[in-house]
Amino acid sequence: MIEYRPVIVGKKKILRIDVPAADRHDKPVYIGTDPMKGTYKRDYEGDFLCTEEAVRAMFADQRDISGDVEVLDEFGLDVLNQDTIKGYRIIFEQLHSGHPWNALENDELLNTLLYRQSVTDVSGDWY
Repeated sequence: MIEYRPVIVGKKKILRIDVPAADRHDKPVYIGTDPMKGTYKRDYEGDFLCTEEAVRAMFADQRDISGDVEVLDEFGLDVLNQDTIKGYRIIFEQLHSGHPWNALENDELLNTLLYRQSVTDVSGDWY
């Protein structure tokens, strides 16, 4: 909610207007009809024109559920990038040398790390 009130600065009376930051659901806030060309971001030094990439990120942030936490039905471990899993395992082994999980196969490790294929109940809700 925008708030305003008169304040005294020196010998002059001015109108102070406080505009709160927009909620992520309301971003991007832009001037004109094209958010890709009229979106500005405010920081402590001023207002700056946003890049198209930053505007796209604002649109993505509007969602209540991030795309990376949605359950994708009918996908198994075979769709995961094996190089990414390998890279994770290398880092994990460096940080946790001798840990029993290092001996697990990929599917066992991912299940241990709380990966699971989506399972739906009778109502269609996943758990």
